[in-house]
Amino acid sequence: MLIIEEHLHTGVLIYIWTKYIWRQLLESRQRSILKTYEVAPVEIQELIRDDDYRNYQVYALYKNVLNVFKETANLGLTTIFIVFRSYKKLWMRSTEILIHLGFDESHDALRTTIFLTLLSSCHFLVNLPFSIYESYLNNDYEHNERVTMVEAVLSHIITQTIIFPFAYLLVVVFKMGGDNIFLYMFCVAELEAIFDLFDHRILEPLPPCELRNQLVAFTEENDFPLFDIFLVESSGNHHSKVFVHGVPGQKIIVLYNNIVSHHRNGRHSELSSRLLTVDEILALVAHEIAHWKQWHTFIRFLVHQTRLVVHLASLRFVMNYKPIYEAFGFEDKPYIIGIVLLQFYPIFDVCNFMARAINRQLEFSADRYVKRLKKDRALKSAIAKIGNHFSLFPVQDWFYSYCYYDQPSCHERILALDRYKSF
Repeated sequence: MLIIEEHLHTGVLIYIWTKYIWRQLLESRQRSILKTYEVAPVEIQELIRDDDYRNYQVYALYKNVLNVFKETANLGLTTIFIVFRSYKKLWMRSTEILIHLGFDESHDALRTTIFLTLLSSCHFLVNLPFSIYESYLNNDYEHNERVTMVEAVLSHIITQTIIFPFAYLLVVVFKMGGDNIFLYMFCVAELEAIFDLFDHRILEPLPPCELRNQLVAFTEENDFPLFDIFLVESSGNHHSKVFVHGVPGQKIIVLYNNIVSHHRNGRHSELSSRLLTVDEILALVAHEIAHWKQWHTFIRFLVHQTRLVVHLASLRFVMNYKPIYEAFGFEDKPYIIGIVLLQFYPIFDVCNFMARAINRQLEFSADRYVKRLKKDRALKSAIAKIGNHFSLFPVQDWFYSYCYYDQPSCHERILALDRYKSF
């Protein structure tokens, strides 16, 4: 092996271990916070019950320790794959299976799907015990359904069955696209961004009520071009909140139905509060309007475009850089191997960190706007209630939070709101 390939191979190994040690230091900082704050900080003691705080603390501590073991196991698997050049061995095993099925080596798309199935199965087996234990934790603290080993295996098989044709199609598209494939990918991403400007979920108009009247009056006071107000079905992946949507000049406000619920009794409509009061909902709407007034949506769009260009440029570089393939034992340049090896390219972590830093500053800026409207007390209460609803521990180490989350923690936001001056 040439010197440059050997250096690349060693460099990748150093990178993943350095990244692992860094993440463990962050987890250690957060674990120290979890053990230190046995009672809620003074700033949030009025917003959370002591027994709830203790439950969230224990749950967060369990998950923190679980993440340590899970990341260690995954690091061990990745290290084995790198040291023993197992990506090449897995690729050769995929070729043997392909030939055994009666196909020749020219069927790259089918070989790629077999390779992905083998690779994902390796990761699945390593993560299986952690996933099952995590489901038990979620059942105890979030009341989600437990996942048995049989259910997890069946879910993996179904997932592989669904992914199989998409992986096949991916290789076909890469072959047909040739050198222009990255330009096509950029265009598809742009079309998706335009598509996301329009909410395609089922929206139910908010009926006439006191909340609607106050929202309309509030938007008029803040020169917000309101078109209508809607309710939308909430899913487990969304925090209870509101958001604004739509094209310039015609914005809509959407409330998740786990904040408020709309009931129909014959011809009459009734609105009841599920989680937040009217003042708290107004505070969240003020936060979202702040994003609009301060051009945060446009800033996020620019950040997204920058990340997209950097990611596609990195993908093109890695997929055409032969020494990186040779460093892992490959003589040719299979498309899927280039995509797999892209995870070892540090530029992604740099881009993600910068994007998180920008987004966090935008969140603080929007909170500052709410403070100017003198709705900070309601916003604090809303933030705390949302965190309680999702069993989120409200206190995080500032650097841990900065490195892992797009949004500041409940405690960080409340402290910042207390520091801001009203004017």
